Amino acid sequence: MSIIITLCLLLLLAYIFDLSSSKTKIPSVILLLLLGWGVKQIVSFFNIPVPNLTSALPILGTIGLVLIVLEGSLELEEVQKFKELTSEMTFLIRTLFFLLFGYLLETTELLNTNTLIWAIAITAGIFIIRGLLIWLFRLHFKPLFYMAPRGLITILLFLSIPLTQTIPIINKSLIVQVIVLSSLVMMYGLMRTHTENDSEESSL
Repeated sequence: MSIIITLCLLLLLAYIFDLSSSKTKIPSVILLLLLGWGVKQIVSFFNIPVPNLTSALPILGTIGLVLIVLEGSLELEEVQKFKELTSEMTFLIRTLFFLLFGYLLETTELLNTNTLIWAIAITAGIFIIRGLLIWLFRLHFKPLFYMAPRGLITILLFLSIPLTQTIPIINKSLIVQVIVLSSLVMMYGLMRTHTENDSEESSL
């Protein structure tokens, strides 16, 4: 019963994060990761027995990816009721995925200085290429340039790499840091765009 209550509370918080992200401009991914990490600290502090949930992560990720693709296809077919149900399921699975990923995240992995330089370089490369593509196709620069967060698909692709084909530098620390950095860039871009729009409206 306590597990069900805890899950309901976590999902309620996740829903609040999702609603508030449009106002605070803080990506819900970061908040979910922090929430999952916070739960892990509480569990460790009080020595609460929790089974190993590592194997559940790729399962949730795969289901989430299927739902995302399905939701995208429904945009074309306009099946409204089924689309709403799929959207709710996508939100649920996505929330559980990032909560679990945050729960399994170690502080040392996030603050790993050995991969931080690589993470910054990769994130910079993502936005440089994005900027070039926006310029090439003559698209509006703001806020499109900032909207390149890494997330579920990035983690899922990382988890699908066989152990025999892994590269030491491409590890969990690097993936997490790229996700956080790209989300922070998006947050900055949304805040800056919002501020500029407010300034333009006030000057009219």
